[in-house]
Amino acid sequence: MSNKLFGAIIISAMAFTVSQAMSKPITSYDLKKDHNGYPCDIRTTVDGEEGPTLQLSDYEDTWTLYIYIGNRADLYRSFFKSNGLMDRDRIQDSFKFLKAGNRTFDFHDIFLPVIKAESIDETTALQFKINEKHNIYKALDAISSGSFSIPGLVNVTDSSDSLGEFKSCAFDAIGIEEGERVETDYRAEYRMIFERSFEAWITHMSRAEACLASRFDEAAVDNVVDRAAGAFHPGLFNMRKRSKYKDTLRGRIPLAKLSGYTDSKTEGCMMAGQLAEMALIPVEKSIESAENID
Repeated sequence: MSNKLFGAIIISAMAFTVSQAMSKPITSYDLKKDHNGYPCDIRTTVDGEEGPTLQLSDYEDTWTLYIYIGNRADLYRSFFKSNGLMDRDRIQDSFKFLKAGNRTFDFHDIFLPVIKAESIDETTALQFKINEKHNIYKALDAISSGSFSIPGLVNVTDSSDSLGEFKSCAFDAIGIEEGERVETDYRAEYRMIFERSFEAWITHMSRAEACLASRFDEAAVDNVVDRAAGAFHPGLFNMRKRSKYKDTLRGRIPLAKLSGYTDSKTEGCMMAGQLAEMALIPVEKSIESAENID
């Protein structure tokens, strides 16, 4: 049995155990409004222990729902490779969505705020993000019915209407009425697809260069960054947003390049050049789709 398969089996077993252990009601909560820069912040207790924390953010005019799950130190340590680096792909594959009732909602990002496995303790929380008003509206409307889960990690029921109170706080902050029809922001959806694809493309190009399969195309990256800023923040009065967005994208490049270099050592070089070419396709498609919005 390969080490990778064995590790996957161990993680699956641990995740199943955690999920079963957390199928319990929220017993108490602390809801704060306009706290530390967050319009809404709720910390829950489940069976006398720290439960999920939910926060609503409007950073840089983008609404984001954060969900934090702590008290999983052993599980989170298992997501680090033998070289000491976090295996972000395995984290993404292990926790794919939020489930509430019969509905599921994809996460737009999952983040573990540590660099080394030995830095993890019981206060370390895995962070999940759901972005944009239309997605947050649907997710909060579903979980306020009384329960939600992240399969393989947490499963809680709400006996105190804490989730309903958080939804009311969030709707007031965003400016949504109960039962209101919230239109999908397709430009934002294309932007989120682009951002995931952009980092993957950079990683694949870096891996291909480390494997001597192809060079890292800096000019192509600059062109993509410029086009993306224009496509996702169009308009005469959005020059500042376009500039900040370019800086944000360029700030993601070094880590993505490092990941690609590491992959060349751990995953090998098979089809590295072809994968770099294929990784560009969703990058260009998402930009083109946003450019074609009226």
